[in-house]
Amino acid sequence: MNTSRFRRIPLIIFLTALCSSAAVGIWIFLFGEFGITEVDILLTTIALTYYSLAGLSSMAVRKVGKIQTYFSNLCLIFYTLAFIYTVVVIWGFMDTDLLEVQYILVLKTVAFSLAQISLILLIQPSKKFIKILKFVTVVFIAVVTTLLSRFFLNDFEFSKELTYRLLGVLAIIDVLGTLTTPVLNSWFKRYQK
Repeated sequence: MNTSRFRRIPLIIFLTALCSSAAVGIWIFLFGEFGITEVDILLTTIALTYYSLAGLSSMAVRKVGKIQTYFSNLCLIFYTLAFIYTVVVIWGFMDTDLLEVQYILVLKTVAFSLAQISLILLIQPSKKFIKILKFVTVVFIAVVTTLLSRFFLNDFEFSKELTYRLLGVLAIIDVLGTLTTPVLNSWFKRYQK
């Protein structure tokens, strides 16, 4: 089998899932009565859309290098398992309580962070400074993800106010690094010549 065709299969699946989810969601909002089944379908389409977008982000790094391909594959496995767990909880195949909601929030946070890291991995640093900034950004993403997960699993609270402040500061640095790293890299590439 042609490897480029094999690489396109997940992309086609994600795009099809995204379009199908959008169509179902629009139909429910326009014509639905918001009964239990329709709400479950809507929640499932939202989950499918969320994990499909995360999957698309991870698919983007597949051609960058061998390590990025492994990372992308691990992300795709994670998204699939997280989606299955989310659907099992939504459709009531297991007793749902606060703990399952907390797990879903952790899964979504990790999925978002993996997608964010995937996009950061696309950057081909033009300077050593950008390489360091890229690494530091990934570290901050991981720390913010860990703190947010801890927050969700501790019944949405921290024991000390300082932890809230720390999370806020680290999240701002995370976003700042995510936005400035590609911009600075592009700027250095443009003016390096």
